[in-house]
Amino acid sequence: TPTLPTITAQTNFTSQNWGTSASQTSAGVTSITLTASNTGSTWYALNSRSLSRNFDKNAASSIGATNRTCSIWSTSGTCNITTPTITAASGYTQQGWGTATSSTSKTVAANTSMTLNNSTTGGKYYAIQSKTVTITYAGNGSTSGSTTSQTCTMYNANKTCSITLNSNGFTKTNYTFTGWG
Repeated sequence: TPTLPTITAQTNFTSQNWGTSASQTSAGVTSITLTASNTGSTWYALNSRSLSRNFDKNAASSIGATNRTCSIWSTSGTCNITTPTITAASGYTQQGWGTATSSTSKTVAANTSMTLNNSTTGGKYYAIQSKTVTITYAGNGSTSGSTTSQTCTMYNANKTCSITLNSNGFTKTNYTFTGWG
């Protein structure tokens, strides 16, 4: 049995011994018994690297996992993870994952495939949730007119949102509008 050379793994990779294919994605062998059928075969140094993403529930009620991991191999430049599910807080709707606690638009959806590659390093994703509230204006005894309702959206841990109130569209005979109350 010949002695195989020691593999010096690529930077940030771990040696996975020797394989029979450059695209092999499982640990290889440490010794080879030569036979008539494998004499002259090409053997490939195998290296793997574990990649991961961390996930934070932010203000959501819960998430399916706080970390997802996958491995890339010598010639494989990418691997896939499935992003965790998000259970939004009561009254809120989950919107996906963002790259900051204050994110209001998703970078990637929840419970979907996400591709990581060799240049992917670290990184944390935060659950995004939203709640839209509606402001409806009442004429309080008005004799005519209307004022259009408005909405604003609260994100994540924010329990408030801001709007500029619409101008009054109601009228009441012999009264002057002084403001919304």
